[in-house]
Amino acid sequence: MQKDGSGAIWREVLAEVRENISEPAYESAYKNAVVHVDESGKITMRFPDPYMLHMVSTESNRCIEEAFSKRLGKPCQLELLADPVSMEEKTSDIQSIKTTDLIEQINRNKETLKQKHYDASVAASGDFRRTESIRLNPRYTFEQFVVGNHNQLAHAAAIAVAREPGEVYNPLFIYAKTGLGKTHLLQAIGHEVQGTRPESRVFFITSEAFTNELIEGIQHRERMSKFHRKYRNIDVLLIDDVHFLIGKPQTQEAFFHTFNTLHELGRQLVIASDRPPAELDTLEERLISRFEWGLTVDMSKPDFETRLAILNSKNQIRGFGLPMEILSRIASRVDSNIRELEGALTKMSAYQRLNHANLTIEEVDDVLAHMRRNLNKGCTPMPQDIMEEVAAHFKVSIDDLMGDKRTAKITVPRQLGMYFCRELTHLSLKDIGKAFGGKDHTTVIYAVTRVEERLGVDDVFARDAMILRARLKERFRQPTEE
Repeated sequence: MQKDGSGAIWREVLAEVRENISEPAYESAYKNAVVHVDESGKITMRFPDPYMLHMVSTESNRCIEEAFSKRLGKPCQLELLADPVSMEEKTSDIQSIKTTDLIEQINRNKETLKQKHYDASVAASGDFRRTESIRLNPRYTFEQFVVGNHNQLAHAAAIAVAREPGEVYNPLFIYAKTGLGKTHLLQAIGHEVQGTRPESRVFFITSEAFTNELIEGIQHRERMSKFHRKYRNIDVLLIDDVHFLIGKPQTQEAFFHTFNTLHELGRQLVIASDRPPAELDTLEERLISRFEWGLTVDMSKPDFETRLAILNSKNQIRGFGLPMEILSRIASRVDSNIRELEGALTKMSAYQRLNHANLTIEEVDDVLAHMRRNLNKGCTPMPQDIMEEVAAHFKVSIDDLMGDKRTAKITVPRQLGMYFCRELTHLSLKDIGKAFGGKDHTTVIYAVTRVEERLGVDDVFARDAMILRARLKERFRQPTEE
């Protein structure tokens, strides 16, 4: 750096445009650049390694030009050079670096990228985790995941990835039908990495939410750089329901580049879908091929023994206290997926608590039969119908249920409404969220989980739920039902 004051100006510029620069580019490229500004306004930026030129972005460079122009009062143009020799020309404005030290620094930077530790951004990554880890369900851990023949390989692969992210099975692609534990495994990986590598940046998101954020970035150009920084500065990306990308070419394009960037930097990607890569019809071939770079594993329906083990585990964790005879009955009658299995367990606990007596096998069969009738296509309510009943019962408006207010007075009925939509309709999580004012997939999952938890421990809440269920049953009673 020359003694013309360019060094001081550069430090100011770098501080100003910091938020427009990705973490790897900032740590390994821009911070090591030598900058010179001549009288004509030409900015020459030299990097000690050609490798660093590939890390800088056009948008970041444009911001640098604008920042220099503002300070110098004239148009400036940036030129990038890979020139190791020029690094020795630094003056007292910036500490001089010897050639041997420079090589060591470059190697350290490359190793830093490989290991995904950014010492200069530990505080920032901590903030990132505190913000984004809200998306992780505290119950979705490896400790609470029941392993059986149907998911043994997927579980083993998830454990391996969580212990050595970016080193084995990258990407890890997990596919299974709805309700068989894909989301649980993805979030368990996130919890494990956060617990053993607290400096790592872990992010879980659904493809639907990814698409919505991209659309916002397209509509508001200033948000696009934030979108890129967010998704290309992650150590472990857990993306659920990737089949949602089908038929969305712009989202596929954005995810393709995000995938490439993270994979090239050795970051871990874990992807979940309802079908294997080869069956993702109309998804771009280049994306499918990348999904198949790592390991693809599937999860099937659990057998009776595993279903019983799942019920027993959930029964103990939540303190429901249901006898093994009832658990065995549920396991023998509910074999569709784990989500419905857990739903049946929660309902049995709620009925037992409200009746203040142990359920008989006949009563268990009645509850299970009622669940099946509610799933019968002939008597399915619409979200609007459910919202009307919920709003009337809790004395709130439908607009409140569809809005964003988070007071307890609104949140509780909103979550219960989502729960009944999940239980009584055939809508997907996406469609339920859309009906409630455009909420995303994870919001609905969280709502259903919170309701299930409260049903087992809150008698007043359970009574509200029973009253609403009875009203909905009466309103949509099947003609053949006595």
